[in-house]
Amino acid sequence: MTTHFHKRYLTLWLPHVAIDRLNRIEAHPITHPLALTRRVHNRVSLVAVNGAAESQGLQPGMVLATARAICSELDVRDDDPAADAALMQRLANWAGRYTPSLALDGSDGLILDITGCAHLFDGEMALLKTATHSLRRFGFSCHGAIADTPGAAWALARFGDGQTIAGKGETRKTLGPLPVTALRMDAATLEGLRLMGLKTLGDLYAMPRASLAARYGLELAGRLDKILGLSPDPIAPRPHKKPLREQLRFPEPIGTAESIAQALRLLLDRLCQHLDTTGQGCRRLVLHCLRADNSTQSAEIGTASPNRTADHLFHLFAEKLTRIEPRHGIDAMELSAPVVETYSPHQDGISLHLQPSDGPQKPTGNLSVLIDNLENRLGKKTVGVFRPVPSHLPERAQAWRPSADIQSKNQATHWPPMPERPLQLLKSPEPLYNFSQSTEDHAPQNIHCQGADHHVKRAWGPERISANWWRQDPNWKQGARDYFRIQVETGQQYWIYREIQHNKNRWYLHGLFA
Repeated sequence: MTTHFHKRYLTLWLPHVAIDRLNRIEAHPITHPLALTRRVHNRVSLVAVNGAAESQGLQPGMVLATARAICSELDVRDDDPAADAALMQRLANWAGRYTPSLALDGSDGLILDITGCAHLFDGEMALLKTATHSLRRFGFSCHGAIADTPGAAWALARFGDGQTIAGKGETRKTLGPLPVTALRMDAATLEGLRLMGLKTLGDLYAMPRASLAARYGLELAGRLDKILGLSPDPIAPRPHKKPLREQLRFPEPIGTAESIAQALRLLLDRLCQHLDTTGQGCRRLVLHCLRADNSTQSAEIGTASPNRTADHLFHLFAEKLTRIEPRHGIDAMELSAPVVETYSPHQDGISLHLQPSDGPQKPTGNLSVLIDNLENRLGKKTVGVFRPVPSHLPERAQAWRPSADIQSKNQATHWPPMPERPLQLLKSPEPLYNFSQSTEDHAPQNIHCQGADHHVKRAWGPERISANWWRQDPNWKQGARDYFRIQVETGQQYWIYREIQHNKNRWYLHGLFA
């Protein structure tokens, strides 16, 4: 007997996803007015604002100069659509726990086909609350809705109360009070509807389809039919990539370190052979050991670049195998590669050596191997590289990139020419006290720095650095600075600066030279 399921869709809308992304990576919540901008030709416009900026009358689409005139303390940052898109992909992966059929809904939403899934979460309301509350705990503002059609769920999420459910077969009734903007039509059509006095979807219900099509085109009537479920409006689910995996089941449980290592080596050989035939390399490997008591223990490794060399991967697993506790024995082992990429045989090689504990030095062959060993020993994202950023401000002139960005990039990093910079910059400049008077163009002769008095033997400078006028950086609120590189009697070199806007003899320590 075939069971017919009434189609049901859940929409999750994140109206401030770009601002929320920044709040998640900042050390402290952003409470001051903030706006993200994008330049199109010679026009710089706001694309997103936070609550503090919105309360002062700022809104997306406003020209930056106008926004500056309204809010002089506005913090302006560049929009990053690529980072927002990557975040939405990760959220889509997370939402896969609710249904295997889902799709991205624009740049700020998800649409989930929850047909036949709601009972697994104690009903639709419980499912809706679980999903929205989870996103809010992650730091995202979120609205959700459930309806019979994707268009209806989209409209209710954006024009409803944030957690609206249209009962089965009640789409027409629930959507009636919503504004006509819920149809996602162009501005000209919406203006024409307004002039005709058609303000809500309910106003359109009484209009003959032929009249709507004749006056506004077929798209309006077709969009209305789709949102009401009178014509099909399927979603295009994200393709599911089956993770590459190899399994071993043992006739008798194994428990010795040697047998576990042999089984892992066999799994690695099979997996690497498969990767070789597909022209891919793994970036992450996960080993699952199913014990005789039905418990599972896992071990995971990562690589800085795609890799399919069994010897190297086994070396990365070696230390983690010592932490596996067989207990009453291991019945099965599974090795999966959840992250794979196209493999390039050309690696950026340098002569590096590792010292094994039980033998002579063994050549590793390239930089990727060293990065893999360091990251698997120290943890994820502990190895990286500094990349130049087009900014003259010391704090913004470089950015940390994790080892994933180093992978197979043989091109040289071109740093723009600039005066010498210290190897270590302080997170926050430290005030300097008890220094001798200095003229406008000279560094002080004596300073009290890092708990001791020092006599300045040599000084280089000044180098004047001014803040970006379009950014409201709290560290640069006093305006331009004059920087000096000084050397004290101990040989240590410091990077100090003088604020020139108010007090000409107010000095700070900003960095230390090696």
